[in-house]
Amino acid sequence: MPLPPVDHRLKTDDSPVILDAIAQFGRRLPDGVLVFAAAIGVCATTAIFILWPARWQFTLPLLTIVCFAIWGVTDRAIADSARRADAARSPSHLLPLLRFVAGAAAASGMVATIIALLTGTIITTGSGWF
Repeated sequence: MPLPPVDHRLKTDDSPVILDAIAQFGRRLPDGVLVFAAAIGVCATTAIFILWPARWQFTLPLLTIVCFAIWGVTDRAIADSARRADAARSPSHLLPLLRFVAGAAAASGMVATIIALLTGTIITTGSGWF
Protein backbone atom coordinates (compact mmCIF):
# COMPACT_ATOMS: atom_id res chain seq x y z
CA MET A 1 0.00 0.00 0.00
CA PRO A 2 1.62 3.31 -1.06
CA LEU A 3 1.97 6.20 1.33
CA PRO A 4 -0.13 9.31 0.76
CA PRO A 5 1.67 12.22 -0.91
CA VAL A 6 3.62 14.39 1.48
CA ASP A 7 2.86 18.08 1.59
CA HIS A 8 6.26 19.76 1.73
CA ARG A 9 4.91 23.28 2.17
CA LEU A 10 5.67 24.99 5.41
CA LYS A 11 2.89 24.62 7.89
CA THR A 12 1.76 27.95 9.21
CA ASP A 13 -0.02 28.24 12.47
CA ASP A 14 -1.90 31.17 13.87
CA SER A 15 0.27 31.56 16.93
CA PRO A 16 1.31 35.20 17.28
CA VAL A 17 4.92 36.17 17.11
CA ILE A 18 6.32 38.72 19.53
CA LEU A 19 5.99 41.70 17.19
CA ASP A 20 2.35 40.87 16.49
CA ALA A 21 1.68 40.68 20.21
CA ILE A 22 3.37 44.04 20.77
CA ALA A 23 1.39 45.58 17.90
CA GLN A 24 -1.89 44.31 19.34
CA PHE A 25 -0.91 45.71 22.74
CA GLY A 26 -0.19 49.10 21.18
CA ARG A 27 -3.49 49.11 19.31
CA ARG A 28 -5.41 48.45 22.53
CA LEU A 29 -3.82 51.35 24.43
CA PRO A 30 -5.75 54.63 24.56
CA ASP A 31 -4.34 57.68 22.80
CA GLY A 32 -3.76 59.45 26.11
CA VAL A 33 -1.54 56.66 27.39
CA LEU A 34 0.53 56.68 24.19
CA VAL A 35 0.97 60.46 24.29
CA PHE A 36 1.84 60.34 28.00
CA ALA A 37 4.41 57.59 27.38
CA ALA A 38 5.99 59.61 24.59
CA ALA A 39 6.13 62.76 26.72
CA ILE A 40 7.64 60.96 29.71
CA GLY A 41 10.16 59.22 27.47
CA VAL A 42 11.28 62.48 25.87
CA CYS A 43 11.55 64.24 29.26
CA ALA A 44 13.48 61.38 30.85
CA THR A 45 15.81 61.06 27.86
CA THR A 46 16.52 64.78 27.95
CA ALA A 47 17.17 64.65 31.68
CA ILE A 48 19.63 61.77 31.28
CA PHE A 49 21.50 63.56 28.49
CA ILE A 50 21.75 66.73 30.60
CA LEU A 51 22.36 65.31 34.07
CA TRP A 52 24.15 62.04 33.35
CA PRO A 53 25.62 62.21 29.82
CA ALA A 54 28.11 59.40 30.31
CA ARG A 55 25.24 56.95 30.82
CA TRP A 56 23.47 57.71 27.56
CA GLN A 57 22.85 53.97 27.17
CA PHE A 58 20.00 54.28 29.67
CA THR A 59 18.10 56.26 27.05
CA LEU A 60 17.77 53.24 24.73
CA PRO A 61 14.68 51.80 26.48
CA LEU A 62 13.18 55.27 26.82
CA LEU A 63 13.63 56.05 23.14
CA THR A 64 12.12 52.67 22.31
CA ILE A 65 9.02 53.62 24.29
CA VAL A 66 8.86 57.00 22.54
CA CYS A 67 9.07 55.38 19.10
CA PHE A 68 6.49 52.77 20.10
CA ALA A 69 4.11 55.52 21.22
CA ILE A 70 4.61 57.46 17.97
CA TRP A 71 3.97 54.26 16.02
CA GLY A 72 0.77 53.64 17.99
CA VAL A 73 -0.59 57.14 17.42
CA THR A 74 0.19 57.12 13.69
CA ASP A 75 -1.20 53.61 13.29
CA ARG A 76 -4.46 54.74 14.89
CA ALA A 77 -4.59 57.89 12.74
CA ILE A 78 -4.17 55.84 9.57
CA ALA A 79 -6.81 53.33 10.67
CA ASP A 80 -9.26 56.11 11.54
CA SER A 81 -8.74 57.83 8.20
CA ALA A 82 -9.32 54.56 6.37
CA ARG A 83 -12.68 54.15 8.13
CA ARG A 84 -13.85 57.64 7.23
CA ALA A 85 -15.43 58.12 3.84
CA ASP A 86 -14.44 61.78 3.61
CA ALA A 87 -11.26 61.83 1.53
CA ALA A 88 -10.73 65.56 2.09
CA ARG A 89 -9.99 64.88 5.76
CA SER A 90 -7.49 62.11 5.14
CA PRO A 91 -4.13 62.54 6.86
CA SER A 92 -0.96 63.38 5.07
CA HIS A 93 0.65 60.79 2.88
CA LEU A 94 3.66 60.95 5.16
CA LEU A 95 1.85 59.20 8.03
CA PRO A 96 2.53 55.69 6.70
CA LEU A 97 6.20 56.61 6.31
CA LEU A 98 6.29 58.02 9.85
CA ARG A 99 4.59 54.86 11.14
CA PHE A 100 7.17 52.68 9.38
CA VAL A 101 10.15 54.71 10.63
CA ALA A 102 8.82 54.81 14.21
CA GLY A 103 8.09 51.07 14.18
CA ALA A 104 11.51 50.24 12.78
CA ALA A 105 13.19 52.52 15.32
CA ALA A 106 11.20 50.96 18.17
CA ALA A 107 12.12 47.44 17.06
CA SER A 108 15.77 48.43 16.64
CA GLY A 109 15.79 50.09 20.04
CA MET A 110 14.29 47.01 21.62
CA VAL A 111 16.95 44.79 20.05
CA ALA A 112 19.74 47.22 21.00
CA THR A 113 18.48 47.38 24.57
CA ILE A 114 18.34 43.60 24.88
CA ILE A 115 21.83 43.23 23.42
CA ALA A 116 23.19 45.96 25.69
CA LEU A 117 21.65 44.34 28.75
CA LEU A 118 22.90 40.88 27.83
CA THR A 119 26.43 42.11 27.20
CA GLY A 120 26.50 44.39 30.21
CA THR A 121 27.07 47.50 28.12
CA ILE A 122 24.39 49.53 29.87
CA ILE A 123 25.77 48.69 33.27
CA THR A 124 29.53 48.96 32.74
CA THR A 125 30.32 51.55 30.07
CA GLY A 126 31.07 55.21 30.44
CA SER A 127 33.28 57.08 32.87
CA GLY A 128 30.24 58.90 34.27
CA TRP A 129 29.86 61.27 37.14
CA PHE A 130 28.99 58.50 39.57
